[in-house]
Amino acid sequence: MDAFILRDIVQNTERQLDVKQPDSPAAPINLKPVYIAFAFLAVNICYVFFLYSTHLSTTFPISITTSTIIITGIIICLVRIIKPFLKKEQQLFQIYENEILNTLKKKVDEVLQNRKIEEAARMVQEAKFN
Repeated sequence: MDAFILRDIVQNTERQLDVKQPDSPAAPINLKPVYIAFAFLAVNICYVFFLYSTHLSTTFPISITTSTIIITGIIICLVRIIKPFLKKEQQLFQIYENEILNTLKKKVDEVLQNRKIEEAARMVQEAKFN
């Protein structure tokens, strides 16, 4: 399930980035190593839980320490593999943040313009009565 969710997130991010920034480099992210790393991680974690639950850690050739080292290595590899995706995600976030700031600035300018118009209308109204 995680692999399908991650694939959808990556595809949607790349699509949105292409729409928002068409001139950005379109290097697709290869998710196959991520899926393989997730599979190894899941198998390794299941193996460790199996060892803890059966208390047979001395009869298996791979100890829990070795398994922990493998899990740590897989997690580090996952972080390195996902790094380009995180950069694209950060670019997309910056684009959306800039859009929100620009929209907010436009609204503030409109409110200030309306206040100036209301102030000018009030001054004209006061000048009529004086």
